[in-house]
Amino acid sequence: MIKAESLLPQRLMQIVLLLSIALLTQPVNQALSKETVGPFPFFEQQIDGLYGPQKSLSAWRGKVIVANFWASWCGPCQFEIPRFIKWQHQFQSKGLQIVGIGLDTPKKLKNVARSLGIDYPLLVMSLDDGRPILHQLGNDQMMIPFTLVINKDGTIAYKHKGLIGQDEFDIMIAPLLE
Repeated sequence: MIKAESLLPQRLMQIVLLLSIALLTQPVNQALSKETVGPFPFFEQQIDGLYGPQKSLSAWRGKVIVANFWASWCGPCQFEIPRFIKWQHQFQSKGLQIVGIGLDTPKKLKNVARSLGIDYPLLVMSLDDGRPILHQLGNDQMMIPFTLVINKDGTIAYKHKGLIGQDEFDIMIAPLLE
């Protein structure tokens, strides 16, 4: 006769295995229906440049724009930035444009940018100014890093909460560069 106590670890392992399979079979990040960027005020909105004049994301229209919202105090943000630097160098000739949007004070962002060697364009806005934009983009939790991928034709291809690794780049961004 099998005791109920001996079935508990086995049943727990089955549940963990089923949950793992369910999570692994979910898409890395869901593609969105073609959503026109135009209606979003921030696409045309002038945002302070960290090192220069104001710009809007529309300044890079015609390229695949990877707009990454980050902050100096965000460890995961700093972890993924070297990848963005690498991808910008590697795929710039194919029309990729990484744009960092720092939600912090300029002084703090400049310190991080200098220490990490960020050489792609950086825009800056306060967390208070960024909050409604992130909310409008469906990021109600204000989770950063948060990345918006905009097609060459000016449509939002993907929204991604959390870190972007090579797998996400290969699935979400690289096909847009072809």
